[in-house]
Amino acid sequence: MSNIIYPTIKESSKLTIGVTAPSSGLGNEAFIRRFELIKKQFKHSGIEVIEGKCLRKNNQYVSDIKENRVKDFMKLWNDPNIDLIFPPWGGENLIDCLELIDFKSLKASPTWMQGYSDISTLLFAITTVSGIATAHGTNLLDSIEGQDQLTRESRKYLIIKSGESFIQKSSEKWQLQFINFKDKLDTKFDLTEKTNWKILNGDHVKCNGRIIGGCIDTLKNLIGTPYGDLERFSKDYCLKEGMIIYLENCELKPTDFYRTLWNMKYAGWFKNINGVILGRSSGPEDQNFSYIDSLNEFFSQFKFPVIYDADIGHKPPQMTLI
Repeated sequence: MSNIIYPTIKESSKLTIGVTAPSSGLGNEAFIRRFELIKKQFKHSGIEVIEGKCLRKNNQYVSDIKENRVKDFMKLWNDPNIDLIFPPWGGENLIDCLELIDFKSLKASPTWMQGYSDISTLLFAITTVSGIATAHGTNLLDSIEGQDQLTRESRKYLIIKSGESFIQKSSEKWQLQFINFKDKLDTKFDLTEKTNWKILNGDHVKCNGRIIGGCIDTLKNLIGTPYGDLERFSKDYCLKEGMIIYLENCELKPTDFYRTLWNMKYAGWFKNINGVILGRSSGPEDQNFSYIDSLNEFFSQFKFPVIYDADIGHKPPQMTLI
């Protein structure tokens, strides 16, 4: 069985972050100004920011053509000074980059990468194909000063020493509606709803294992491809510990969500599983077949525990899952 590769941080009190957009770029003045403000705050706190070429512009949902986006990503990945690649946010069409990346070569200079939404397309592929750990969590444009504790500590894994623990606890409240920061650049999350993690099939859950997952809207496109072979990944890296799969739903309606879960099962995704954690769904509801109906209908065939409404995904805040 192979070992997961955890990128190391250079022995320095100063972190260096590389920013590129392998999916959607910033695209308009408000988003660029928000980025500039966060960049200034990072610099004030001792974090250096190196900006890639594929970032500020946006055309047809992407920051540049796929060849340039991959070139920009690889340049930052191979820069020995960069501790973390931190995209501004997700998007729609990152998938066209995957065939241009030499995933084996990534092992020569393992680098941390963090994000969610369409960024999980790349995070998932890096981990399953190359065996390099990645961080599913807060995007750059949400990393404004003054956020909640989970968001403030979303990059804590970068500063802990080998052998130390990175412990996170669920949020107290979460945000129901996206807040536009066009008129107020330093807008934080508006956390109004009481957090309540729920168990689908019991009253108490305790499980452990190697955790992997991402945004189901984008991961569903990797099923049956070399970038989504979770059954092989499980055999190579998780035979001893077993796996915990985490998923978060952005826009899938319940029937689409249900069909995708079956597709995952047919592709071997739910073998060697110790548990499933689902984030708060932001997809549309259906009176005839609800999101909860889809969970009950699908997961009733398994014995492993299922947690839902967890701090993962498009209804922040969210945990950082390594």
